Amino acid sequence: MKELKTDIAIIGAGVGGVAAALGALRSGRSVVMTEPYEWIGGQLTSQAVPSDEHSWIEQFGGSRTYRELRTAIRQFYRDYYPLTEGARNWGDLNPGAGWVSRMCVEPRVPVAIMEAWLMPYIGSGLADVVETL
Repeated sequence: MKELKTDIAIIGAGVGGVAAALGALRSGRSVVMTEPYEWIGGQLTSQAVPSDEHSWIEQFGGSRTYRELRTAIRQFYRDYYPLTEGARNWGDLNPGAGWVSRMCVEPRVPVAIMEAWLMPYIGSGLADVVETL
């Protein structure tokens, strides 16, 4: 058993857990997140659950960090995927062109974004993600 010392322990590294961790880390707190799987992001990244809760998500109803995640996911596709010019210029890009959600994405893309956001804190020793299988 490993003993860790931290200001804040977050049980579960789903989208909400990652958002809570980022908020605490940006406030100068140290964070340990526990996660039973090898990746972060919860249902969004493990079950390919659509990333929206409601049809008006592009206009209202999401936190600042959630909006940043959606923007970063779209930018990731623009930067690294071969898109048509029309898709590249589509403000509310839906990379999977799915009709069940305003934004259908491959699960690994939001994982990459959230891991990149956490990396400076993990690298500096302020954050840790502990697998709890």
